Amino acid sequence: IKYSRRGTSPTLPPLKSEHFKPCQEKDLAYCLNDGECFVIETLSGPHKHCRCKEGFQGIRCDQFLPKTDSILSDPSDTLIYFYHINSYFCIL
Repeated sequence: IKYSRRGTSPTLPPLKSEHFKPCQEKDLAYCLNDGECFVIETLSGPHKHCRCKEGFQGIRCDQFLPKTDSILSDPSDTLIYFYHINSYFCIL
């Protein structure tokens, strides 16, 4: 995308940039659960970030995201499910 202003035409930087770099070998374990580590170079210095695999989130991919199933999708099924769990615990 280009835009002009009084004869000058600055261009936006490309989407892929030298500011995004893979982590060094010593930092590869920064991301958990097979997350991909990368470094963003800024004026204040390098900052490590993670690209998490499906099913995980968080700064270091340390939070598990359970997949929803039919029990969790339908509130009436959820109530029945909890009722059975509570009944089971009451019997014990």
